[in-house]
Amino acid sequence: MRFISITYGLVFVVLGYAVTIGLYQFELYHLIWPFAAGFILIAPVFCVGTYELSRRLMTGEPITFMSALMAWKRAPGLIFGCGLAMTFFLTIWIRTAALLYVINFPYEMLTIQRLINQTFFTMDGLIFFTIGTLIVAFFAVTAFLLSAISLPLMIGEKSDFLPALLISMFVVTRNRRAMLLWAIIIVCVTALAWRQH
Repeated sequence: MRFISITYGLVFVVLGYAVTIGLYQFELYHLIWPFAAGFILIAPVFCVGTYELSRRLMTGEPITFMSALMAWKRAPGLIFGCGLAMTFFLTIWIRTAALLYVINFPYEMLTIQRLINQTFFTMDGLIFFTIGTLIVAFFAVTAFLLSAISLPLMIGEKSDFLPALLISMFVVTRNRRAMLLWAIIIVCVTALAWRQH
């Protein structure tokens, strides 16, 4: 399913560029990194298409690009609830990041180059970066605990919302090494993509 999977992934690449360009055009440079980091919080919901492709491959059902895009229809209420929770995490993170920016750089809106210089080459900037990273890491760990297994369960087994969340937390905590490796892969691939960007 290479072509369908890659095309499905490209949809979100294009959306990512659109958000980045929009923030750049509105000179909201300080929100580009928080949105890029915050993508990890909502990315699990975007993966429902790949879960549906895997389910169809396993059951021998027809596989199309639209079946990936329309995967949410298998459990619309559950997927919407999970997406709402992830969006809530993202909103809190973005508001927190904006507050951290105002606290650390209260008197000016920095250009991208000056923001990089201030963040990585001053003590206040390094504190700003460290605190922001720790906060988004907390949100990301919470999102990972709740979504690692729950969304595949909702798509594949049409599991109810709360049991799926509880099972996800149970599986992650009981299989720490495997799930930690999976989390590290996600973070490394996301960081590599951000570096290339």
